[in-house]
Amino acid sequence: MRKGYLYILVFAVWCVLSALWYMFSVKGLPDNTGLIKPSTTTLAIAEIIVMTTIAFLIGFGMAWAMRTGSLEEATDELRNTKYEVRELELALNDQKDSIRDLEQKAQQAAQKAANAQIASDQLALRISELNAIEEQLKNKSHELEGKLQQLNGEHSSAKFRLRILENDLSDKTKSLGKLSEELAEANNKPKAEHRDWSDHPFVRPVEAEADEKDDLTEIKGIGPAFQRKLYLLDIYSFRQISELDGESVARLAEVIEVYPDRIHRDNWVGQATRLYMKKLGREV
Repeated sequence: MRKGYLYILVFAVWCVLSALWYMFSVKGLPDNTGLIKPSTTTLAIAEIIVMTTIAFLIGFGMAWAMRTGSLEEATDELRNTKYEVRELELALNDQKDSIRDLEQKAQQAAQKAANAQIASDQLALRISELNAIEEQLKNKSHELEGKLQQLNGEHSSAKFRLRILENDLSDKTKSLGKLSEELAEANNKPKAEHRDWSDHPFVRPVEAEADEKDDLTEIKGIGPAFQRKLYLLDIYSFRQISELDGESVARLAEVIEVYPDRIHRDNWVGQATRLYMKKLGREV
């Protein structure tokens, strides 16, 4: 744009200089302006304007003629450029659409990746829970195996104890038969006013006035059933039980079918002693 103004400025200076040369050199106008005739000056100016215009038109025409081809080429190039620009715009739009599609796909992929990560975390958590459950089941299985082994051992021990109890029952039955026979023999013997200690298999017999029947259930560990069994063995009083020794306790336990340890644990002898002393009016 600045170059065009420069050309115009050069052309204007050239026209002014040419006009001055034509007026003063060709037309011979005097340097004193007072001597210049208006008609001659006007004619000279008109001639200068005509010549300048003709020169301008000729130059413009020549420039136009010289640039016509370039303009056509420039026009074609401009048209091609516009076409290419249009194609580039279309391609750019397509690229934008493709980028938009890719962005959407990228967002979808990112969302799927996030969902996959969440699913992976949940799966990992579930696997951890299953591993913990599996470990608990293994521990439970080991515990059950240990309990099963323990139960098997207890079952074997129970079978062994049952066998022992069966043997003990057989022995006790035999002992009870012998004691029954001894009691029968003792009952068949003539009664004496004063029986000796050896007349009874466990304790001294009851003296009619001194030892009336006591409520043996007052002794902790002796219930009505045991009391009946003791009465059948002629054991009626606290005094008789207080006089039991270790051997007598063992024999008595076999007959009434109770463990001797129970008699010792419940302290039948000690309780009977206290009750007997209380009965006599002497606190222990």
